[in-house]
Amino acid sequence: MIELIFVIIVLGVLAAVALPRYFAMGEQAKAAVATSFAATLTRTVGHSLWSKSLFRGAHGSIKLDNDGDSSKFYGRSLEEYVRIPKYFDKTSVNFDNCVNEGESASPFIQKDSSQGGEYNIFCRDGNATNAPKFVASKEENYIFR
Repeated sequence: MIELIFVIIVLGVLAAVALPRYFAMGEQAKAAVATSFAATLTRTVGHSLWSKSLFRGAHGSIKLDNDGDSSKFYGRSLEEYVRIPKYFDKTSVNFDNCVNEGESASPFIQKDSSQGGEYNIFCRDGNATNAPKFVASKEENYIFR
């Protein structure tokens, strides 16, 4: 009986140590998904949209496509360029929220809290010399510096 009590105590101690680490791994995974998605937007999608903007005479801006739909880029949804992870609200894409350097940005893509999302994606608009930049942050606004 005493051995059984010691086994239960040891299992309790192991559970007390392991559970917080298990839940921390989930948080780290969400942060990694958000950070890598923002990096993918910057490196690949952003450069593609930027070059199209330069070609069409919009001086590199990805929010000045003049199609009247802030959720699309020259009539094409962002999902035609990249798969949006489940932690983000695919219906919240807003190219009008891309800002210039030094300005405060609202989310370009909002988090989807119902899917466990904690990060928003923010956009710095492109110009004639710089491609757009995307970052992930838990904040509701982000200032590009």
